[in-house]
Amino acid sequence: MRLSERAVSEALAAMHKVSSLLKKLDERRFKEFGASLRTRLVDLPSLITEFGLLPVLSFYFAKSGEIYGMVFKAFEGEEVERLRGSEISKEDFGYALALKLVLDNLAQKGLIGDEEIKHPHRALERLSGSPVVSLVKLRPFLMELKKLAEALLPRERG
Repeated sequence: MRLSERAVSEALAAMHKVSSLLKKLDERRFKEFGASLRTRLVDLPSLITEFGLLPVLSFYFAKSGEIYGMVFKAFEGEEVERLRGSEISKEDFGYALALKLVLDNLAQKGLIGDEEIKHPHRALERLSGSPVVSLVKLRPFLMELKKLAEALLPRERG
């Protein structure tokens, strides 16, 4: 399979999991969280081009705050009820889930391990030795994910 075809396949699989999670939330949260995630995914490739992979992943981790673990578990099918009942902001959710999608893809490519997905600061440490290689392998996925987010997720109002 060609690199571009693999990237489309990986992005489709990621968006399928995103859709599955968002559908488990109430309608208001589906729209708000989906729109926030769309913004984060659309911005991601250009931010990485401008600032670099590691600074942007670090920024997304910082912006996701303490809720990364909750979003991680909900995305894996655990604790969805906790996410549904929480008062997390749509922005925190968008940053956390966008970061999770990127880390998942880096793990699929063998650049980080499962433990680093759970603990993004460990992923940053691991990636610090080869950010250019990581970016080269990640870029096609990011571009396809951006296209699918634009097509499938609601826009933010305002």
